Amino acid sequence: FSCCCCCLMSTLSSLPPRCAPSLTSLRDIFSVLVNNSIPNEDNELLIVEGLRRIAEIVAWGDQNDDSTIFEFFMEKEVLKFITALSCHPNSRIHIQVFQTLGIWLETMRTTTSKWYLLSNNFINDIISYSGIDFSHDEVLGYYISLLKMLALNLNQDTILLFRNMQSEFPLYTQAVKLYTHENSMVRIAVRNITLIVYKVDEPTLQEWLETTAGPAYFNSLIWVIGNNCIKFEKAITSKEVGRANALAVEIADNFQYLDEILQVSSVKIQENLRHTIFNNLFTPLFIYSLTQPPPEKNSKYLSVPVSLFLLANALNTISDAMLLNNIITTLISGSPHEDFQSSAMVMPLELNDVLSKFTGYYPDPKTGKPVRSGHIHMHGRASEEDDKKLEGEHDDSNTEMCMSDIIATSSVVHGTTTTNIDKVEERNSFIADAVEKKPNEGYSSGEVEDASNKCDSKEEHQQRVVHGFGGNSFAQLLAALDWCGSDESILPALCLLQGILAHHLVSSSVLQEKNLIPATEETTENSYNTALTSKLIGIIGEAVNMDAEIRMVTTTMCARLLHTLVVRPTQSERQRTFSSSSLLTDRVDSRRSCLRAEERQLLKLMMAKCARQLKDFFTVNMMKSVKAGNEFVNTFEVEQMRMKPLKLAQLLVSSSVAMKPSNIASSASLWEEMRLPTTDKERRRKAIQLFLLLRRLCLDMCDEKEALFPLEQPPRSISIRQSIPLSLGDVIPCDCIQKIKGKDVKNRRFLVVDNWRVMLLDTDKRNLSNGIVKFVADLKSIRCVRDKKDAKKVTLSVYERSKFASPSDPPQEVYSIMCIFDDTIRSLTATQYIGTGKEELLHRKQSALQKALTQLASITQLQMAS
Repeated sequence: FSCCCCCLMSTLSSLPPRCAPSLTSLRDIFSVLVNNSIPNEDNELLIVEGLRRIAEIVAWGDQNDDSTIFEFFMEKEVLKFITALSCHPNSRIHIQVFQTLGIWLETMRTTTSKWYLLSNNFINDIISYSGIDFSHDEVLGYYISLLKMLALNLNQDTILLFRNMQSEFPLYTQAVKLYTHENSMVRIAVRNITLIVYKVDEPTLQEWLETTAGPAYFNSLIWVIGNNCIKFEKAITSKEVGRANALAVEIADNFQYLDEILQVSSVKIQENLRHTIFNNLFTPLFIYSLTQPPPEKNSKYLSVPVSLFLLANALNTISDAMLLNNIITTLISGSPHEDFQSSAMVMPLELNDVLSKFTGYYPDPKTGKPVRSGHIHMHGRASEEDDKKLEGEHDDSNTEMCMSDIIATSSVVHGTTTTNIDKVEERNSFIADAVEKKPNEGYSSGEVEDASNKCDSKEEHQQRVVHGFGGNSFAQLLAALDWCGSDESILPALCLLQGILAHHLVSSSVLQEKNLIPATEETTENSYNTALTSKLIGIIGEAVNMDAEIRMVTTTMCARLLHTLVVRPTQSERQRTFSSSSLLTDRVDSRRSCLRAEERQLLKLMMAKCARQLKDFFTVNMMKSVKAGNEFVNTFEVEQMRMKPLKLAQLLVSSSVAMKPSNIASSASLWEEMRLPTTDKERRRKAIQLFLLLRRLCLDMCDEKEALFPLEQPPRSISIRQSIPLSLGDVIPCDCIQKIKGKDVKNRRFLVVDNWRVMLLDTDKRNLSNGIVKFVADLKSIRCVRDKKDAKKVTLSVYERSKFASPSDPPQEVYSIMCIFDDTIRSLTATQYIGTGKEELLHRKQSALQKALTQLASITQLQMAS
């Protein structure tokens, strides 16, 4: 250790001693670096320290308006010298160079200084150097930070400084090389950088993106998403919950990224990306997989539950109206929308042409590279010659998919050649064929020529319109709702239908043909999709059987979808978004249901069956002990409070939606309702949830108001600072101590306990027979604890459960106050009043629940008919 320290001190002794930043110190440090211009093990620490001091001096000079420092910096071409240093494969020097440039770009305030830093392609050459070791975490971190800092300085005025001698944009081409990096933070940074590039409205950049970099990058990007979908299918099949969750989040992030590109990019880029997404991903992989039998091993298609889940995820994430319209139209009617078919982009002659040439998204078995990288061309097609090249020219040493190969050779389109920095290895040169073609050259020249010859008239165009799937995809979507012993395909199908209805304004015409739109004022008993509602009611009927493999979240989604289709919205609900469905929320106005009478009766019978099941659970618990009965009542009230709207976005982040239901708790089951119950306590809770859900659904369908629940509510509410009569209950005077701003404050109060609440009152000076409410809490949430040392002291604590807390979470203390009574007798009396009041309240609630369940369970077919 001492030898290393001595070596370090002797190396750094060549630099001048540290002093205040000045031109002299800059000159001395730079002269030392010039004498050590070739990095090696002996002088790398000297170079790193010298670069660090130069960074400090130049930044100080710019902030303190010392022009002589920057004049020397330009005269001696310090930046050119730094560029030469960075072209040596030394990770320590690379870290310091990236850090130095980042400091200058962030701290320099003078416009001239920033323009000089970006000029002469110095930084372009630094970030394009092929010898950077990205396996080094620190190198990668500083490199990404530098790219982000450069992107923040990109605008219409500085765009020419980011173009190199080959008319390329290294900031973009180097960033996309890291898009498939295993580190999620690196991938997020790449997305942000590319989005900044797409936002710049500059003709030369937009032309380069539209004709060269964009189509090739989009093809590779879609390949990445498709490959992740295949991996997701495998993880679902093998029940790898953690991997499936990670892939689900990654796929959703990719969809979000595609949507952001569509929002910020130019019209031509949007058009190209829409067709790439639709023809390379949604049509052959997602939609067509719905019409296929269950996939075998290494199949290029997905299973129906996974396809439905991914389509629902896409509809929930993507906001581009044109792409959404085309996806929904194809899914419902079997063929793309007319506006999408008549687009300037060259479409395949028939949909079968897309599917016959689709080869899936599996990587090369030897290298792990995409077998069709750069050759998908709008619909997953590649020639036999390309296959031979791919099979014979891959290097086994590299198993990472190199997306940058396509972008790195993009200058071929402009008739230029690349420099040594941008040179792509010969083993990947075949990928350059992708950018030599225009975006519409995904088909052979004969096909394009034939297509153009057939576009002379509208009639001829209609003759070659995509035939599509017919009604197979929508029929399969409805078939997924059929009960087959579990809700494996039912839950993702419900999520997809919710996503379709959420965008009903985007594809209103095709959805109206199927009567698949939310209920409106014009909706009647014959204007909604009766086939769909019958399936939904059938699923709810199966869910009533406690042994059925249907998760509670599936039943909730069924009820929500049924509510959306047949319950006409009120004026207040029409002003809300679809995501805040009125089901499971407080009723304000009466609703008008258009559900047929026989279906309403069927729902009432289901609710009656749930009530009988719940009554049996309640009776069993009451027979066990009084404590078990009290726990049942508490659980009932907790579940009633926890009823809230189910957000589709929260549901789709879990891979368990696409999995077969299980009773094993895992990371995929975000909450208990997403798995099957295992214990008696969980079965009891599910029975309560089912009853409450069907009770609310029946009330909405029958336009009735709730008259039985909540249990034992006080006739009127009491609020703080309200004046109430002291005769409401027994009054016991006491001194109350509570903390206010960290200090104990003592006040004289009167403790009052009625049948439902505990209150502390202050004297009402205007009416001595009344008291001003200073504290009020429900008896069920009060805990009373006497002080063991002083019997006159009693601590009142309020425990409440959060509305969004898990059922297993205990109540949390939200308020506490100490009461000091005049004597021990009054203290015992107050404690007895509170304890007795809590027991009587629980007893009344038990009686009310027993009476309500008996009344609802007695509903029969004959009673409803009468």
